[in-house]
Amino acid sequence: MRGSLMRGEKEVRVSEYVLKVINHLDSNHECLIEVQGNLMLFLQARDHNCSTPVPSIFKTLYVMCKIPRGTQPGSVALETDSVALETDSVALETACVSLETDSNPSFDILGSVNEAENLEDGIVIYDGKEYSEEEYFVCAVLLLNFVPGQMLNEIPLNTELLFNAGMTVGRLDRDLKDFGCSRLGRPGFLWALSRVGDNVERCLQAVDDKRHVKMVREVCESFRKEVEPKLHLLPKQIIHGDASYANVVVTPEKEIGFIDFGEISYTCRIFELSIALMYILNVEDDLSCGRTRMAGYFFAGYHSVNPLSDEEMDLLHVLVASRFVSH
Repeated sequence: MRGSLMRGEKEVRVSEYVLKVINHLDSNHECLIEVQGNLMLFLQARDHNCSTPVPSIFKTLYVMCKIPRGTQPGSVALETDSVALETDSVALETACVSLETDSNPSFDILGSVNEAENLEDGIVIYDGKEYSEEEYFVCAVLLLNFVPGQMLNEIPLNTELLFNAGMTVGRLDRDLKDFGCSRLGRPGFLWALSRVGDNVERCLQAVDDKRHVKMVREVCESFRKEVEPKLHLLPKQIIHGDASYANVVVTPEKEIGFIDFGEISYTCRIFELSIALMYILNVEDDLSCGRTRMAGYFFAGYHSVNPLSDEEMDLLHVLVASRFVSH
């Protein structure tokens, strides 16, 4: 979406934004949403190009809204100012939902400030009181600064670009080490690489190809034998958790940026690189010098600014394969 935000008497600033509505299940974890917002601001302060939340009129990084269950998943174009709104799990079917920012928006998407608690079509700011779960979702709503550019899998890839992308992910992790927040372990997280065996093998009954089942079991067994006994030796910190080609953005000036911090967690640092490399090896583009070499340049870029330990180097191949089977 595109609009203008005024801060007091200051000049109108025209920019682009993403209005994100987090699904109602993930919205139950408000502490995680708060950490995600603070992490994005932390990275911005470290000069990383990434999406960041715009504070609401309540001086919060997000607003909890009560949304009728009659609304449908997907995206919708709001006729007011022809603003496109895409949500995480619900589409707001209204032309007058207002953007709750810490300034007065020149576009009218979340209603006016005076009507902040009585939005259109039954959408209201959640007041913490009991509500009927059969009638409403309660979802966290964030306004994020838009990161312009193309996703890594949308542009021709070359060795220089992938080396720079690897360096940028390496710097990201190097800075995230200072963020702390070791309590963000996220037990039960479906995409946790540390539990790949349990998470993947219980789904194998849905796989018909016996060759695939055999391959998955072999990778899971390698993880148990080679990785699990050494997990305690691996450096741990907060990681992005999904630095895939869909979440790494390249600007026209070839600057690397990051979006979607929904899978951050405190875990093994090497998981970040393992996940990123899996996606590089899985890119559909016809890579001129071969996938393995392209992945090698990405790895070299990462390692040049954020060197891996000997234990991480030894386990990298198993971890990349482990992310493949859970993909």
